[in-house]
This record gives sequence, structure tokens and C-alpha cells, in this order.
Amino acid sequence: MSSAASNAKRDTAPSDEKTLQGLLRRVRRSTDGNGTHVSLGDVLEALGPRTYAPLFVVLGLLIVSPVGDIPGASAVLGLVVALIATQFLLLRRTPWLPRWALDRSVRSELVERSLGWLEKPSRFVDRHLHPRLRLLTGRIGRYVIAACCLFAALLLVPLEFLPGASTVIGSALVAFGIALATHDGLAALVAFGLTGAAIGLIVWQVI
Repeated sequence: MSSAASNAKRDTAPSDEKTLQGLLRRVRRSTDGNGTHVSLGDVLEALGPRTYAPLFVVLGLLIVSPVGDIPGASAVLGLVVALIATQFLLLRRTPWLPRWALDRSVRSELVERSLGWLEKPSRFVDRHLHPRLRLLTGRIGRYVIAACCLFAALLLVPLEFLPGASTVIGSALVAFGIALATHDGLAALVAFGLTGAAIGLIVWQVI
């Protein structure tokens, strides 16, 4: 294969931050050389330059993975997502996180198990991602997505112990992040539907 053909292939290949498998590979790097525990700061460092879409995806994945089953973990991750979404709405170029959030850690073994658990679903999702329905991920759509991420994240605090709530909300955050990263409006529609399902859980619980 010629050098020009190789360069063209690299240029058309999706970047790591635009595929779930690529993001999971980056997260796996955070477990290398960090001993028995991995902090949120380690994960974000492995992701590279901080942009909003990969953060929504990775934090959402942590919520739906076995990491989210740790008591209090989903609520803490929800507060982190809420802080990130607020900065997105305020047009901050790169998100900032406080030290208390970056220092939160879990066992490396649990992170590795979570990544293995997510591997097969990530392959399925990646096969079906491509730009479409761009209106939903355009300038106005991005603000609507950020507002929904903020709303969904705040729901995690009161709904953490409601069966299924964390999974639904975490999945919505993943879908919102994917929509932002790939300009896939269908992913945004799925995320809006999951957010609606979370609201439905609240109504069902109240009634």
C-alpha cells in the first residue's frame, strides 16, 4: 500500500474519541501503572485533552458499569456530570473539575471488569454510528443536549437507589456524548427518549 493511500485511510478512519471502543481503550490505559486503585483524575488524564463529549460518554459508562453499583458512586458521578454540563452551557472552552472529584478512586480490578463488560455493546454501537439528523446536534441542539445532561445528572442524586434509574440515566448520558462526538442525531433522539424514561420512573415512583 502506498504512503498516500495509508495517509488517506488514516484521515478517513474515526478518531478514538468518536468511537466507544476507542474511548474504552483510553480508559484502560488509566489502569496501567497506577497500583490497586484508579482515580477519576487518572481516567481523565488517559482521555487526553479534555473535551465535553468524551467526558459525558465515559462518565455515563462508569455509571452503567459495575462501578456505578458502589453505594454513592452514581450520585458523585452525577454531580461531576452536572458540573461539566453547567460549564458547557456557560461556553467554557474546556471543563474544569475540583480536586475532590479528581481524587475519587475505585479498585483497578473493578475498572478492568467494567471495561470487559462494556466491550461487546461498544462494538455493536460503533457499527451503527454516522452523522445524520444534524439539526439535533447543531448549535441550538448542543445547548439542549447540555441542558438535558444537567437535568439527567441531577436526577441521579435522588434516584440512585431506585432500581434501574442509574442505568437509564447513565445510558442517556452515553448517548448524548456520542451524539455530540459523532453528530449523530439518532443517538440524540435515543438519549432524549431515555431521559423521558427517567422522568417516567419518577412519576411511577410518586404515584
